[in-house]
Amino acid sequence: MQSLFGYELIFAPGTSTYQVKVRSISAEREEDYMQFAWVDTGEDGKVDMSAPLQLMATPFAQGLQRSKPGLIKLYLHTFNSIPMFLSEVNRHLFESTTVFKGK
Repeated sequence: MQSLFGYELIFAPGTSTYQVKVRSISAEREEDYMQFAWVDTGEDGKVDMSAPLQLMATPFAQGLQRSKPGLIKLYLHTFNSIPMFLSEVNRHLFESTTVFKGK
């Protein structure tokens, strides 16, 4: 999956949440990850997988909010598109960690 999509995914089922840890292959450190969760809002105690995913507050997500303030709002709130958000984050990380020496 990593080489195809550029992200490592770690799934963590829980009783009231089901979380997905998402780490770009272009991340500089192990702790540079985002975490999304389906949060139980019902009374039955089961996680509703049809509910929208929520971006959780991780140090990396908070740093991203500071360095690229419009990114989360544009892709997650305005367009409701996690795929486009992850694509933009990966592009940002790739550009900041890759040195290109042209001819």
